[in-house]
Amino acid sequence: MKRLGIAFGITCSHLLNSVVAFEFQEYELSKIGVSESVALSEFEGSVVVFDFFAHWCKPCYKATPAIHEFVESFKKESTNDSALNLEMVAVNVDGSSEARTKRFVERMKLEEAFQDDDGKFFEELGQNEGLPLVVVIDLRKGWSSSSVVYRSVGFPNFKELKAELEDLG
Repeated sequence: MKRLGIAFGITCSHLLNSVVAFEFQEYELSKIGVSESVALSEFEGSVVVFDFFAHWCKPCYKATPAIHEFVESFKKESTNDSALNLEMVAVNVDGSSEARTKRFVERMKLEEAFQDDDGKFFEELGQNEGLPLVVVIDLRKGWSSSSVVYRSVGFPNFKELKAELEDLG
């Protein structure tokens, strides 16, 4: 896969005090449990909620199902969902134990989950601040004009997340 650098700005005013620009790479994530991968550019046209987790992360056992339940509920209740084309992407950031990761995915009842094989995607968005991490990226106009609209380390504030998603509609 060709790697492509694109200028990318973080615009999370309630979480960060300033816009931070950095080079954003085209990333490819492996699907857990199957030998397939997905390029993040395949999500162009969508607003994507990334849920970063690890099997050893105790708070992730509560946050991951809550995040996924929130997104499904928002999609059902929202009149703006068709405009948002909201996608949920669970991303494992630790490749140390495939068996434990698969158990986590099964226990959380995730339909699919992805592996950040080299950790670069998490490193860029999470800046190694911790888990669980939720990042919402607006990709409706493609990578070149995308922006991070929500970023939260720890258990997310669903009131803030809902407000951010509603503002996008």
